[in-house]
Amino acid sequence: MIVAIVALIGSAVNYDMNWYESSKPSFSPPDWLFGVVWTILYIMIAFSLTFAWTSAKRIQKRKLSLLFGVNLAANAIWTIIFFGMHLPLLALVDLAIIWLSTLSLIIFTRKIDKRAAWLLVPYLVWVSLAAVLNAAFL
Repeated sequence: MIVAIVALIGSAVNYDMNWYESSKPSFSPPDWLFGVVWTILYIMIAFSLTFAWTSAKRIQKRKLSLLFGVNLAANAIWTIIFFGMHLPLLALVDLAIIWLSTLSLIIFTRKIDKRAAWLLVPYLVWVSLAAVLNAAFL
C-alpha cells in the first residue's frame, strides 16, 4: 500500500513539462518509457518489501521500516523538487539519498531474503540513470 501511495504522489501531480522538454538531454529515453519502467519498478519494490517483511525477524523489522521509509519518502519528493520546483541540484542530492538507501536496502534485505534484494537491483540501475539525466540539468 505504501509503495502505491508513493507511486501516486509522483504521477498525480501535473507539472508544466515545458522546462523539462526544452532542456532534457538528447540521450534521455523516450517519455513513454518512464511510466512503463516506474510501474514495473514500483511492483518490484512492493514485492521486495513484502518478501523482506514476511521473512524478517522482529528485530530486523525496525531497520527495514527505516530504510524503506527513507527511500520511499525521498522517492516521493524527487518529482516535486525536480519538476515542480525546478531545483536540479537539490533533486540530485535527493537522488543520492535514494541511491544510497536503495544500496543499503539491497545489502540489508540480502541477509533476510535474497529475492527481496534482487528485486531492488533494477531500481538501483534506474536511479543511477535518473541521476545522470538529472545532472545534465545542472
